[in-house]
Amino acid sequence: MKQEKRAAEVERSAPDFLRQLASMLQVGLSFESAMDDISKYGKGPLYDEMRRTLLEIKIGRNFDEAWISMSNRLNSKELERVFIIILDGRKSGSSLADVIMDISNDLRDILALKRERKSSVMMAVMFLIIAAIIASPFSLGMVSVYGGFMESFGKTSEVITYAPIAGQCYLVIHSFLIGIIMSLVMYGEFKKGIKFAIPLVFVSYGIYFVISSFGSSILFGM
Repeated sequence: MKQEKRAAEVERSAPDFLRQLASMLQVGLSFESAMDDISKYGKGPLYDEMRRTLLEIKIGRNFDEAWISMSNRLNSKELERVFIIILDGRKSGSSLADVIMDISNDLRDILALKRERKSSVMMAVMFLIIAAIIASPFSLGMVSVYGGFMESFGKTSEVITYAPIAGQCYLVIHSFLIGIIMSLVMYGEFKKGIKFAIPLVFVSYGIYFVISSFGSSILFGM
């Protein structure tokens, strides 16, 4: 999550950074000089990585290797493609200022589409979260309360005995799967679902434990 927050901050500042770089190239500065001037005054992880890259180049590292290494550290697929295009344009000798300006505009549009897509799926994500940490723990907790209530009157059965255990197993599996589904909805991939699944399991089970433990006293108190 920390890496994603950093990558999002980098992507937000990237279009303005590229626009500044293009403007400096248009007035006649070399690529390295323009990078150096921008890195002196900018703040944020993108500018920190730029300063590190310039330092690596000054102590003898190959420019292309340092540039590619920076794109890998930024952990953004969009910026990785952008930097590769810039390197190709620099090698081909084309008007790099125009190329970077076009890339800046395209990147701004791409990031706007990503934000729009993210906002459009938030309603579905909120529904999944409510189902995971409110609806399921509450309903299964009340099943446990009902089972304890029936046992207090001596009315036991295998269903009443094993229902709470089955409910707990179902709750863990349900919360874990919802975390995976949230990752699929938000990012289109499963591997990031762990960061949602594990917290959801702990929170939903905690709510279930509170309801199953104290639900009867709350109901009788009312």
